[in-house]
Amino acid sequence: MSDTESTTASTPEPAKSPWPVIPPPPPPRFCPQCATALATRSIEGRPRLACPDPTCEWVFWDNPVPVVAAVLEHEGAVILARNVLWPEGRFGLITGFLERGESPQEGIVREVREETGLQGEVVALIGTYPFHLKNQIVIAFHVIGRGTVALGDELADYRRIPPERLQPWPSATGEAVRDWLAQRTSNAAAGPASPLNLGCHLSIAKGLPAMYDQALQVGATCAQIFTRNPRGGARRSIDDAELAQAATRRAAAGVKTVIAHIPYTVNPASPRQNALDFARMVLREDLRHADRLDAQFVVFHPGSHVDSGVQAGTRRIVETIRHALDDYDGQAMLLLEGMSGGGSEIGGSPQELRAILDGLDGDPRVGVCLDSCHLFAAGWDLRTRDGIDRCLRAFDQAVGLDRIRCLHLNDCKSALGSHKDRHAKIGQGELGEEGIRQVVTHPFFATLPLCLETPVDDWPEYEAEIAAVRRLAEPS
Repeated sequence: MSDTESTTASTPEPAKSPWPVIPPPPPPRFCPQCATALATRSIEGRPRLACPDPTCEWVFWDNPVPVVAAVLEHEGAVILARNVLWPEGRFGLITGFLERGESPQEGIVREVREETGLQGEVVALIGTYPFHLKNQIVIAFHVIGRGTVALGDELADYRRIPPERLQPWPSATGEAVRDWLAQRTSNAAAGPASPLNLGCHLSIAKGLPAMYDQALQVGATCAQIFTRNPRGGARRSIDDAELAQAATRRAAAGVKTVIAHIPYTVNPASPRQNALDFARMVLREDLRHADRLDAQFVVFHPGSHVDSGVQAGTRRIVETIRHALDDYDGQAMLLLEGMSGGGSEIGGSPQELRAILDGLDGDPRVGVCLDSCHLFAAGWDLRTRDGIDRCLRAFDQAVGLDRIRCLHLNDCKSALGSHKDRHAKIGQGELGEEGIRQVVTHPFFATLPLCLETPVDDWPEYEAEIAAVRRLAEPS
């Protein structure tokens, strides 16, 4: 957390005067290239310290240092934090310095994760603000945080401030707060119109960079990929050069969220030892592979107990997940997918997902992915706001809404409560356009990454599917 200016957060009043801030280090006295004593001379109309040696002419430009900052919203409140070096009562935004090779968006997501333990999602750039006392330029973002707050070593305490009680303080990050509050007021007056983080399942058969190009073409801001061939055990090799190229293409495409999906052939609940061994190998290897690909989530089906019983199947799922997480310290999070509850499938109810999480002692590295088709087929009527609220209350009681990290957005060919997993294109199933509209405009679902898995013949068709969803999400 950098020494940007902050305010007292115990009351909504802005700070009357700035807290003392450690000044920047003194300028250099000698040229770092030839060790000649530096002298002041006019360069481009400004006095600069420069090397007087005409064969060197090194210049100390003293450019401002970039700092990233987050107006961090979590569960309806803004989080202000106190650095361990700050006095009691002094709180500020989450801030930090960029690291080599990362974009400002990547930097603030990393800082949020390191300092608060939350998974951050950048909503928008608020602005850039000079902080002359420290010779810094603050790049401020509005960030939504998900998960449970767990303070890092740099922070001593935090406060949750309702936005209506938040007031800016003088200069630097306080100006970012001022502008965010103004934007928030303006957006509220204009009505709810925040863009969905919406995408689809795409192939990496032609490489990760090509996949991001496809995402850009269809208008996707999140993308789902298989970790390996969905029909077999092969996984294509991805070298560091491809990863670097993919990172550039991802930034250009504006893809916020990447979801890696374990192949459907993997069954962590299987009573058959060869199938179970394969599941344990794939889940362990592909979690680490997905983390290397910079995916945020790794989704997998809990599997089928194959008539051996839910309790025995659940025990095998727990053991498989424990094996995958053993010695794992990556950032990608495992997500159990909620199922439709057909046959001997596990995960068709909130209680079955809860049993798995309980077996893992609530490990924070494991969450839940829901699917609108699966929910409808399992008996949750998502065609009304009341129906969605009843569904979410049940999941909140069983697993906690903070565990739900993404939604597969699909219409459903099957009837309500049929327990048949049959995806349909948007508006062409039993949910219909009104059901999809209710889902994507619900205040909880609308904040999640939404990924289409609708039955298109080829990936370009997702452009029309995504456009249809965005149309349904528009205020009527």
